[in-house]
Parts: sequence; C-alpha cells; structure tokens
Amino acid sequence: MIRRLFLVAALAIVSTPALAQQWTVGDQGAVWTTPGDPTTVMGSAPADAYEPAEVALPAGVNLTDWLISTGDQLTTDKVGNPKSYYKSLTDGERKIRITCEPSTLKTKDNILGKGISLFGHPHQGYGMVNWDENTDYTSARNNPSSTCAGGPLNATNYMEPALLKPLANGLIVSVLAQDQADYYVEGNQSDPNVDTWLRRGMQFVVGSNPKNFNDTARRAAYAAGGLLYPGSPVSPAGVNGWYCVLANGSTAPVTDTTAQMQGDSGVHKTGNSRYLRGPNGEDPWGGGCTGTDAAPASMTTDILAPGCWDRYNLTAPDGRGHLWYQARKSDNSVVGACPKTTAGGSYARVPRLEVKNIFTTTGFADYGTWYFMSDRTDYAQTVTSGCTNDPTTHADSCSISPCRSTGPYFCNGETEHADYTLGWDTTDAFDQMERECLGITVRGIAPTDGPAECNASQVDRYHGLKYGTSPNPLYSGGCTVILSCKDSVPTKPLERYILVPEMTQGSVTIEHHH
Repeated sequence: MIRRLFLVAALAIVSTPALAQQWTVGDQGAVWTTPGDPTTVMGSAPADAYEPAEVALPAGVNLTDWLISTGDQLTTDKVGNPKSYYKSLTDGERKIRITCEPSTLKTKDNILGKGISLFGHPHQGYGMVNWDENTDYTSARNNPSSTCAGGPLNATNYMEPALLKPLANGLIVSVLAQDQADYYVEGNQSDPNVDTWLRRGMQFVVGSNPKNFNDTARRAAYAAGGLLYPGSPVSPAGVNGWYCVLANGSTAPVTDTTAQMQGDSGVHKTGNSRYLRGPNGEDPWGGGCTGTDAAPASMTTDILAPGCWDRYNLTAPDGRGHLWYQARKSDNSVVGACPKTTAGGSYARVPRLEVKNIFTTTGFADYGTWYFMSDRTDYAQTVTSGCTNDPTTHADSCSISPCRSTGPYFCNGETEHADYTLGWDTTDAFDQMERECLGITVRGIAPTDGPAECNASQVDRYHGLKYGTSPNPLYSGGCTVILSCKDSVPTKPLERYILVPEMTQGSVTIEHHH
C-alpha cells in the first residue's frame, strides 16, 4: 500500500559530486574465475553513501491525481483493452510493466556526453520530456514531465538512438515507436529472490556498443570463468533482436537462417532477427512480415539490461563498467552467476530492465530502409583489435557483423542499445513496485503482499499509475507549457515520423560515441 502522499527526504544523505568521484572511489573490476553468485538478499551497498536524496513532488502535483485505486482488477488500459494487473500466482513472473510514449528527440547524451550541448547522434527519448545533456536523477525529479504512465511519478529517461528513414524527397526522418513497454524483471516466483533494489542516481547504457561490437574483452572474461558469453556468437549481450507480429497476432518467422538470433550456446531462434536488412539487401523475413496502413504489422526491438551491479558505482565513464550480465556454464552447473569484485565481495543482483519499442510497418519496402544512427558509426573508430580495415571497402574482417565484415557500416538495425537514467518518485511509486511486484525488501521495508506479476503500470495490489494529461498537464508531456522543452516533440496522437532538422539525405556522418 502507499505509505505517504508527500515526502521531504526522510534521510539526510550526503551527495558526492557526480561521475568522476563515484567511479574513482569504487572502480570495481570484475573477476570471473571464481563467479560470485549471491545466495542471500543484498541490502546496503557502499553506493548508499552518495545516493542522491529523494526530491519531493513539485508544488501543485498531488500523488492521488496520478494513482488509480483499483482493487484486484484494472478494467481497461489506456486504449480501452481489459487488463489484469496484479497476479499473485504460484509460479508467475516477478515483473513490473510500464508503458511510455516517445518524448523528445535531441542530439545530446546525458551519460557519455554530460555537459556537452551537442554530442553524438540524435537520441529519441521516452518518458522524461525536458531532458538535456545535464539530466540526472535530481534534475529529473525537480521538473518531472513524462510521457509514461504515472506522469510526474516516473520522470525516468529511457533513451535510444533515433531510428531513421530516408524519404524520397531527400529528408531523413525519425521513425517513432507507437509505444514503448518497459519491464523490470527478477525471475519466476519460485526462484530465490536475491536482488537488491535499484538506487536513485542509477544510469547505464545497455545493448550493443558499436565502438566495440564484438565485446572482445568481456567475452574473454566470461571464458576465463568457464562461462558462456551471455549474448551469442554473432551478437552482443543484451541484444534480443527484432521480431515481427502480424495484424492477426501471429509472429512472422525469420526465414533467413543467417539473420536469426542465437542463444548463448549458438542455438538459432527463428522468431528474432539480428537486423532489419541483410548484407546483400535481403529481407530476413522473406516477405512474411507485411501489413497495410489500416492493419499494419508491428516490428519490435528488444533490449535487456545486465543483472549484476558492483554496489559501488551508480554510473561509469562508459555507462557500462559498473554492470555485468549474468552468465551460466554450458552444463548449467552454474546459472545466473555474477562476478566478484577485484576488492573482494560479490556483485549484487539487481532487477533487469527490458525495453521493447513497437513500430508499425507495412513490409520490407518500409522497414528495410530503417537504420539506427549508430549503424552508421565511423568505420575508422570500430576496427576490432588485431584487425585492419580493407583499403577498398573499409571493412573490418574480424567483426561478427556480416555487414561490418564486408563494408564500412553495420547492418540496418543491428546496433540497438538503450540509455537509462532513473527518474522515479521512489517512495511513492518505484520502491513500492519493487516490493510488491518483485518481492524485494527495499530500504529495510519488506513486501506486504508481493511478489506478483504486475501489468498495466501497477504499483501494488491496490493502486495503478494513471495515464493521460489530466489533471496535471504540465507534468505529463505537454511540451507547449515547458520552457525547457526543446528540439523535436511528437504530436498526440502520435505521428509516425518526426523530422530530424539537422539531417538530409547523405548527411549521416555524425560520429557515434557509444
């Protein structure tokens, strides 16, 4: 149940200057030769000493305006579909599910390009609207405009590289997702719950790293521990590829075996593709992913965050160093393993964020033209260690990307990744969700009813997050009333494309810094 309506931080927590000092104090390297799979719930962590204090809801924003009192059944979701939101099942999934819409498109990066006004490539935000190059937990909570369910209760910035499409008139537009589904998952209810909670101030980058697509060093680290790399032989960890759902609800199979995603042992997955267009221009679905304007197919990209945290750092210089993916041995004698730290002690398990962006499409003539800006990473910056570029094609022959191995760029849609800045109202919403959905003891308070499988933006058994702009449009994504809202903002109902003002046909040389 919700335990308060307003909070002025209950504890005076000393804040440490953001990135450099946190990483210098912790700087926890991972040791995989003796995996440290925690078997008890992790509580306090060294990072708690500089976790930012919680920020009270702004004046004029009432908690009750953004919560639905639901009983045990939410009648409809935001588009009128019936949804069961809180399932206390014998063996259901410990899960939080939140829906967001696109917010603001900006050529900024508040993690890798912090403080730099123009950096990297265009990013499409989901959730927080007025994010910029300086956004962190505290600034997000001080002006918590959001396109997620719950409005100001969830000013988290779920940021991804813009998905671009060239038009016949020479313009390049960003393809907008119709919805983003954000999951925080812990496992099945029968699994031992050994997670600790996500701290305020947490930031990370997950999925592929175009600057090191092969993930060479980490593959070697997992192998040194006798563990399977938690991606696949042909794709980076955290990347689950693309899947196509037809208008009738069926999933179109990926018919091109080369394009099929693989598991950590190399087993092919016929439902997911590594990319949207193959190295020779081929359609991974062989024409089977198709629809009409009236009844389009949906193309969904799926990215999963790591589940192992070093307990010292809320972020890292590369956005990745403080987190590792869980791994297993091929015979399953070890599963879900986290590393130990170089200073001793284990990494802690944390809830894993899974981000799914759902785009509508009519077929390959459409989605075959889409690409992430990061797919066009400057080839000179992405040569695999020990390899050289082909002087005629600029290819990296050692790359696991079939397109990079023969040419300067990655395959369309191959470098999917996401940036995350936690912006939740923790005590009123997110801490409660971690307790009652994931079953985690948070800040010393145990669950009342959880764990449970929570759908439709559910907070606990009795409350769900409200959708829409009423009664506080200022904090629900209404950019026309927020002076700090800049760059391109989609209209509602969502347009399918949005202009990227600085881009025209051929001007795709903005360097990618992930």
